[in-house]
Amino acid sequence: MKAIFILLSLSLLTVLLADTVASIGDYKITYEQLSEAMSLYEDSSGLSFAEIRQLCLNRLIDEQVLIIYARQNGITIDEGELDAFFIHELGDHSRFQTNGIFDYNKYNSFKQTDTGEKILKEMIRELLINKSQTLIKKSIQISEENLLQEFIIENVKLDLSYALVDVEAANVSTGFTPDKAIQFYQDNRHTFKTLKRVKFEFFLVPWDRFRREAEEYYDNLISSIYNNEDQTHDILTDSTRTAFIERETRNLTRREAVQSLNDWKANEQVSYPVLESPFLSSKDRLGSLEPDIILNAVSLNKGQYSEPLETQQGFLILRVTDVESQQYAAMDEVRDDVWQAFVTHEKNRLYSEEFRRYFSNNIDDFIIPAAIVYKILISRPRNIFSLQSEEYQSTIRTLIETNSDDEVTLEAIANDYGLSNYNTIIYLERFKNDEPVDEQIAQQIKQDRLSGFIRYDKELYFYKLSTLFPEYIPNFTDIEDEINDLIYIDQLENSEYQNYYNDNKPDFMTSDSLQVGGVIFPITADTIMVEEKLVREFYDNNINSFYRDKSVLFDYLYSTNREAVYLARNHALNGIDMALLQYCYGEDLRLESRKPISYDSLPEKFKLHLSAIPDSSCSQVFQYEQGYIFLKKWRIYEAGLPSYREVKKDILSRFQMEIADSISYNLAKTVFDSTRYYSQCLQYASKENMFTTSQLPADTYFEYLGYLNDYKDELLRMWKNEKFSRIIKLENSYAVIYLLNRTYARQLNYEEALPLIKKIFAARNRYRTAKNYVKEIRDKIIAGEDPEYLLYFLGGWHTLYNLNLKSQVFPKSFNDLIMNDIAKKEQGYCSPVISPSEDQLLFYRIDRMNKISREEFQRNRDTFLENIMAERYRKWLEQYKSQLDIKIRI
Repeated sequence: MKAIFILLSLSLLTVLLADTVASIGDYKITYEQLSEAMSLYEDSSGLSFAEIRQLCLNRLIDEQVLIIYARQNGITIDEGELDAFFIHELGDHSRFQTNGIFDYNKYNSFKQTDTGEKILKEMIRELLINKSQTLIKKSIQISEENLLQEFIIENVKLDLSYALVDVEAANVSTGFTPDKAIQFYQDNRHTFKTLKRVKFEFFLVPWDRFRREAEEYYDNLISSIYNNEDQTHDILTDSTRTAFIERETRNLTRREAVQSLNDWKANEQVSYPVLESPFLSSKDRLGSLEPDIILNAVSLNKGQYSEPLETQQGFLILRVTDVESQQYAAMDEVRDDVWQAFVTHEKNRLYSEEFRRYFSNNIDDFIIPAAIVYKILISRPRNIFSLQSEEYQSTIRTLIETNSDDEVTLEAIANDYGLSNYNTIIYLERFKNDEPVDEQIAQQIKQDRLSGFIRYDKELYFYKLSTLFPEYIPNFTDIEDEINDLIYIDQLENSEYQNYYNDNKPDFMTSDSLQVGGVIFPITADTIMVEEKLVREFYDNNINSFYRDKSVLFDYLYSTNREAVYLARNHALNGIDMALLQYCYGEDLRLESRKPISYDSLPEKFKLHLSAIPDSSCSQVFQYEQGYIFLKKWRIYEAGLPSYREVKKDILSRFQMEIADSISYNLAKTVFDSTRYYSQCLQYASKENMFTTSQLPADTYFEYLGYLNDYKDELLRMWKNEKFSRIIKLENSYAVIYLLNRTYARQLNYEEALPLIKKIFAARNRYRTAKNYVKEIRDKIIAGEDPEYLLYFLGGWHTLYNLNLKSQVFPKSFNDLIMNDIAKKEQGYCSPVISPSEDQLLFYRIDRMNKISREEFQRNRDTFLENIMAERYRKWLEQYKSQLDIKIRI
C-alpha cells in the first residue's frame, strides 16, 4: 500500500510541477508564459540565460501581485480609461481610421471579435497594473525635512569614537581609578597567571565503521532464534533492534579503539588519520570536540596517552606532545580579571567590616527558604552516535522518570551512562544562585513542582528536591557581593516599596504555565524508495528549470583559532576527509557548500580564491568575518544545463522530502482525526512517538516543541487533556498536542512581590552608580584627558574612520537610532551617557564630520527623491508580497 501511495504521489507531483514555474495563491505562472516573456530579451546583450529568466519571472510575479492588490482594494478600469488608452496606442493604425480620423464604429466592431477581446483584456490588465503602481507610489509620502535627513545619512562622512561599557564592570565609586588597578596588578602579579596549555595528537575511531557489522550480527542472531522450532518469541520492536545495534556498535568500536591505543603506544601504525591540535587551555575549544576532551588533555603530562574517550562521532584517543606551564600573564591578557579582582579587593577592604557587622546585626533578614536539590545533567548522548541522539535522550529520560523516587537508583543510572550528577544548595528567594539553571529550578520548586526536567541552553537537566529548609542562613562569603545592594535597599522606607507596588501592580503577576503532551512524527526521507524511471521523467520534462550559471562545488573550514585552520589545511592537502576536519577543527559559519553554487552569489573573497586554484586543491588561509578560513575546491561547472547524473540526487531528495512530509502529516492527521484526548493516542501511535513536557512558564522553551507563543492563548483556554485545534508543523516533524495541565497567572500581593521589588531597586542602584562613574569619565575626556587610559579596564575607547551614517558600528538593535541622532549633530559633539540595553552604557564623540550644504541637497534633490521613492516602493512591494502565498518551483 505504501509503495502505491508513493508512486501515485510522485506521478501527481510530476504532473503538477511539469508546467508551473511559480504560483501566487490560486494563480499559476507557466513555463509557456515565462518563455514568452524571455523571448523579448533574445537580442539583449550582456545578460546570461539565468539572468534573463530570473528578471522575467520576477516581473511576472510582481505584475500579478499588483493585480491582486487592485482586486483587494477595489481598483478598476472604466470604459473611458480603456478607450483613451486604446486610441493612444492604436488610434493611428489604418484599420481603425476613416479619412485619417479615428472611427469609433470600426473600434466597436473590433471589440466584438475574438482578437479584439483578447487585446482589450491585455490592455485592461496593463492599465490595472500601471494604475495600482501609480496609486501606491502616490500614497508613499516623504516630507522635505525627512528627505533632507535621508540625503545627509546617504552622503555624510565621519570619524567616530565611542565607549561601550558593561554596567556591572562600572558599578564602582570615583576612587576606583585605572592607576590604582594597575598598581594592584603590579603588587599581585604573582596571582595573575596564564592557564596551562597543551598540544596533542589524536585520532578518531568512528561509530559508522562498525555499524554494518553490528546490523549483520543482529540479523543473524534473530534468524537463528526464529529457526529454532522449540522456542517462540514475540516480534522485536524497531526500538529494541536500534538499542541492540547501538550497544553492539559501541562495543565493537571500543574494542577497536583499545587495540589501536595499544598499537600507538607500541609505535606501530594505526589505521586512522592522526591529527594534531594547536596549544589549548581548559577554557579553549577545538571544532566540535566535546569540552571533556580538552579538559582530559590538559590534565595529562607530556608523552601521556588518554584512555578511549567517547564523542558524538566515535572513540577519540589522544597523546600530549607538548606542554606550556603556567606563566605570569601580561596585563593586556588579563585586564578583565585584574579589574574584577581589584574591585572585589577594594570593596572588601573598604566595606568588609561594615558588611560583616551588617550581616551579624541583621541576621534575621538573611533567613531565606533554600533547598538541597539532586541534579543530573544529560548534556549529550555519551553512548550514542549519528541521528539516534533524540531516541537516546528519550531512553535515558524514561529510565529516570521510572526511578524518580529512588535517589540511589538514579545515581546508579547516572554513573552507568556517564552523566554528571550532584547535590547543590539552591536559594529560593532574594539571593542569586551561581548557575542560571538553578534559578529556573527554584521557580519550579516554588510552584510545588518538586522534580522534573528542565532544558537550559541546549542542555537537559533532571532535578529532584532532596531537602527543603524553610529557614536557611547563607554563608557570608557566598553573598558578600550582594550585601552592598542590601544595605542600600535597607535604607529605603517601606513606603517607597509600597508606592512602587501600587504604581506597578499589574507587573507583579505569576506566569501562566502549561504542561503539554502529544504525538510527534519525524519527517524521515532517507528510507523512502523512488523508482529511477520517475526521477528521469521529471528531469526530461523539466530540463530547462535546471539551468545554472557558472558554478563551483567546494568545501570550507572556518575557525576563530588561526592555528587550527592552518593545521586543518595541512591535513586537507594530505587527503584527509573534510567532514572529519570540520568536526575536529571547524566552527559553524552557516554558509552553503558541498553543492554547486553560482559564482555570482559568492562573497568577493571566495570568488577571488576559488578562481585562483585548480580543482581538488585548497586555497590559502585568509581572514573572513571574525576568524580565518580556507576553501577546498572540488570542481567548476560551466554555465549551461547539467547532466541527469549531476542533478539526479537533488531530484530524488526533493521527491523523498515531499513524500516523507506527506507521510508524516498523514500519520499525524490519523491521530488528530481519531482522538479527542491524550489518553486515546496509544490506539493510533506507538509509545516512541508520544511525549509529555514538564509544566513550565508558558513563554519559555518546551521540550520537543520549542516556544509555544503562537499557541499559548488557545492552550490556556482549553480543558485539561483536550486536543489542540490543529496539527502543528515543526522544523522536521508534525505533532498533535493536548493540554495536560495549566495554571493561570495571578496577581502577587505586596508581601509576595516585595523580594522582586527589592531586586528592582538594587538593580536601579547598580545602574545609577555605573552611570555616574561613566559620566565622570566622559566629562574628563571632554576636558582633554586620555580616553584610552580612562577606559582601559572598561572595554576600551574605539575610533573608526571614514564612516557613513548607514555603517553598522553598534549592535543592530540600536545602531540606526544612534546614527539618525548623529545626523543632527556637529563635529566635536560628545553625546551624554545613554543606555542602549539594561546592562550596557554608551557615549560617543564625533571627531570629524563633513556637513552637507542645502545647496548641494537642492542640486541633487529630484534625482535623490526619485531613487528614494523607487526604494520605498520596492520595500512596500516586498512587504506586501510576504503576506501572499508565493511559491517558486524553479
